[in-house]
Amino acid sequence: MLTKYKRLSSYVFYGGTSVKQNLDILQNKNVDILIGTPGRIKDLIDRKALNLSNVEYLVLDEFDQMLDMGFIRRYRIYNKLLTKRKDHLYVFCHCAKPY
Repeated sequence: MLTKYKRLSSYVFYGGTSVKQNLDILQNKNVDILIGTPGRIKDLIDRKALNLSNVEYLVLDEFDQMLDMGFIRRYRIYNKLLTKRKDHLYVFCHCAKPY
């Protein structure tokens, strides 16, 4: 719904889903808004299937948990990949169901 009236594409990538399906999506599409877990995004970058320099908006779900576990180095990797562009926006969030 977010991109219904805009010419933006958005995709969600997270662990526990088919990597092959993710690779198929990335092979033929530009990604303007990328939402995903840090682990799956790193996996797609490592496979050279995802180039963050083409992403307009990046939302990292569960990023707070990643930092809590001491993965600050991975944050620096994302930051380095994203800061090649001056007009990027990335958001860190924890999307949990309310109790």
